[in-house]
Parts: sequence; structure tokens; C-alpha cells
Amino acid sequence: MDIKLLFSGFFKLYFYWEILVIISTSAVVINSFYSIITKKIFNFFDLRLTLFTLIFNYILFIIGIVVFIANFVLLFWDSDLTLIVPQNNILFGFTQHLLNLFSLLVITIGWSLHKKSTLDFKRFLRIFIFYLMGLIILIGKFLWLK
Repeated sequence: MDIKLLFSGFFKLYFYWEILVIISTSAVVINSFYSIITKKIFNFFDLRLTLFTLIFNYILFIIGIVVFIANFVLLFWDSDLTLIVPQNNILFGFTQHLLNLFSLLVITIGWSLHKKSTLDFKRFLRIFIFYLMGLIILIGKFLWLK
């Protein structure tokens, strides 16, 4: 098995996982907005949805760091000095991974703040605000970095 094939698999996994993260974060934002409007109680489904979205964001950040470091490893390992992700591709840059980190931090802050609240309205409001900010950062990096 070629080492480039392994790292190109991580590259594809990163893009697919990013789509999964955007979909799950959107689902949390829509669910929390709906729950704020209808004054729903915070149940186990809401807890699981927010927790899995947080876990998906952490995994996205880890996969992104693996892809980022893999290019440097292959640059020094390969005798042809070819990269999986070309230099002109935005994924090779540091900015996208830094924005993933900011999004992850905002979502983690929202997760920790909603656990401290006892009122369901405040829980959903905190989840809505922080997960929406994280979603804006995730989607905004496509618009800003192009």
C-alpha cells in the first residue's frame, strides 16, 4: 500500500466529515430554535444531538490536523517532492484549521454553559447562540477563503 493512498484517504474523509459536521450543527441549531419557540423541555434527544455534534466537531479538527501534518511528512519523505494537497489548495493553509479550532471552541463553550443552566429556555438559548456562531464560522470559511 502506498503512503500517498493512505493520506489521500484522510483528505477525502476530511471533506465528507466536514459535510457531516455542517449537517449535524445545522440540525442542532434548527432543533434548538424550534424548542425555544415552542417552549419544549430539554430531553435526552436534545442532549444526544448536541453531544454527538460536539464529538463530530472534535473528530473534524483531529482529521484536519492529520491532513495538515501529512503534507509536511510527505514533503520530506517523498523523493519527488510532490504533495497530496497542492500548495495552491486552501486546505494546505493554516487558516482553515484555525477556523475549525475557533468553531470548536465556541461550540464547546456553548456546551459547557448549557450544562450549568437549570431552565430549559436558557439551555436551548445558549445552545442556539453558540452552535449558531460555530455554524457561521464553519460555513463562513468557505465564503471567506475562496
